[in-house]
Amino acid sequence: MIENSSEARSGFFDRRVIIPFFAIIGIGLLVRFYYFPYDIPITLDGFRYFLYAMDTAVLGHLPTSYTFPNNGWPLFMASLFSVFRFENYLDYVTLQRTLTVIFSVSTAIPTYFLCRKFFSQSISVVGAALFVVAPRIVQNSLSGITDPLFILLTTTSMALFLSEGKNKTYISFFVLALSALVRYEGLLLIIPFLILFGIRLRKDTKLILRSLMVLAIFVATLAPVAYLRIEVTGQDGLLSHVLGGANVAVTQGSVLEDAHTKFSLQNGIYNLARYLGAAALPILFIFIPYGLYGFLKNRNYNVGALIFIGIFMLIPALYAYGRDFQDARYVLVVLPIASVIALFSVEKIIAKLKRKNLVIVLILFAIIGSSIAYLDFKKIDYEHEREAVKLAIFIHGLDGAINEFYPESTYVETTALYGLKLPVLSESAEFGPKMIPLSGKSIEDALQNGREYGLSYLVVDNLNRSNNPSGLDDVFFNEEKYPFLTKVFDSKEQGFEYQVKIFKINYDMFSPFTQSG
Repeated sequence: MIENSSEARSGFFDRRVIIPFFAIIGIGLLVRFYYFPYDIPITLDGFRYFLYAMDTAVLGHLPTSYTFPNNGWPLFMASLFSVFRFENYLDYVTLQRTLTVIFSVSTAIPTYFLCRKFFSQSISVVGAALFVVAPRIVQNSLSGITDPLFILLTTTSMALFLSEGKNKTYISFFVLALSALVRYEGLLLIIPFLILFGIRLRKDTKLILRSLMVLAIFVATLAPVAYLRIEVTGQDGLLSHVLGGANVAVTQGSVLEDAHTKFSLQNGIYNLARYLGAAALPILFIFIPYGLYGFLKNRNYNVGALIFIGIFMLIPALYAYGRDFQDARYVLVVLPIASVIALFSVEKIIAKLKRKNLVIVLILFAIIGSSIAYLDFKKIDYEHEREAVKLAIFIHGLDGAINEFYPESTYVETTALYGLKLPVLSESAEFGPKMIPLSGKSIEDALQNGREYGLSYLVVDNLNRSNNPSGLDDVFFNEEKYPFLTKVFDSKEQGFEYQVKIFKINYDMFSPFTQSG
């Protein structure tokens, strides 16, 4: 049964649930630090955020050499980088990942309070557990990127917004604005928040004044950073990007898949459903079907609010998947709401059985055990990653461009910081050889195309990559057939399990070879 408002207000946290709740928090931390990728650098977006934070900490103001909009997370890191002074790059990486771990686990708190709007304390602890040990959430928390902080802020804003008391509602708009500084998608949520605020206070004679007040709180929080962004990049990183995305969807989009458009609604809906299912594995996926029925059956303000907010949370994911950006991270922001929905199934199970406390304990064990088993099944081979880092250090010393071999090649640029005494500006680092994507129907075509971009070395390994040009695997297994390639490195000779061969390309010999072929 959903609790009535008086029950929901009383006893949000008492001694009966403090120990199990903080046990869940502790387990969430232990699981994350068990899978923590020690000595492995952060790559791609996480690395860009790191460089931005480092440059900001050194300069004392926003750096001008970056154009990405979501600088709320690196600005927070920069404030800590100014306090914690390390000389070693990997120490900073550990700090960056530790912060995202803390934010991720801390989201159990607003998730619990969100659940308390619907359920008892003990069942709400189960809801917090469903979120905090969800495998995709655990994996994402180790990436050092914006998502854990963004999810913490959006979930906190929802929990505050649905709480009793005007002050908490006002604070929710402030927290919501902070989420928009972390990821500009948070700007969209002002629409459902304002509409729901108006519905809640529709009988209040000061509705317009109060609406203007919460909007002023939201805008005033965003304005200083937006102004600084305009000064540095010429764009506010908020409306500029939200409207830019909307323009692409409207003017360059299609309902069905079309190779001539940038956005496909068909692909967006299909991939949204697919990634929502993947993000819910393993245990949320079981609880949600009946939970959704129970959730929708209870028609009240709080249910309607979560549905309305959840729809707006998924619009950026729909857009991303419609543009063929394949990543489950875009849907993770709705997992706190999914945890609430799943609890309707949990409550139904508990209601049908005796010894309810024992049943709750067993469900908690099932949630934690299944999540750990899933994580262990999907865990990253960290030894392989460490060997890829060692390979990247060797490649960093090469005197020419190499071909891209994703994802291992993403470590190459990070090795530029290994020999530096930090903190320093990123411009002080030499980021190593340029990486060139290979394309072509044959290895000869690929090298001919690569030659135009200055390709000097060919990197091949024993992994079956879907984007490999035809013939690249043949180079690995039959190198003697290619006299224009001189092997300069073989990781097997260095005792690696991950075998990689690097060849210097002799284009003087390559030209007659292609002509004769």
